[in-house]
Amino acid sequence: MELEQSPRAVDGAARARIDALRARVARLEADPLYLRHLPRAGMDRTIAAVAEEFGIAADAILGECRSREIALPRQVAMALAHRVLGYSTPRIGRLLGRDPSTVLHGCQRIASLAAADAAFGARLDELSRAIRLNSEGAK
Repeated sequence: MELEQSPRAVDGAARARIDALRARVARLEADPLYLRHLPRAGMDRTIAAVAEEFGIAADAILGECRSREIALPRQVAMALAHRVLGYSTPRIGRLLGRDPSTVLHGCQRIASLAAADAAFGARLDELSRAIRLNSEGAK
């Protein structure tokens, strides 16, 4: 006849499994290629919405071009990924192939532009709503 485990033993076993999972997640997150293997759906939808809004190809946002016509939409995509999707600057940087400090600069620049130009701020708000709706519809 098998004896039931005490609640403390069960609780301890559950804690051990949780700790093991946390350790695995920490190891995966330390791998620079980790986020490249995660689904990019949220970032891809953000890039597509921004590219459409600015009339450029989505690939241009991911490219190396530094022209103003491409840099501004890229910074908008960075800012919206941070603001709407809640992505960290290192995560956005890895997904876009940029340094986190570049992402931070882009987010700050877009916040400044939105504060200085009400029409630009309204455009960002509209993009944010579209991305949120698109993200909720995809779930």
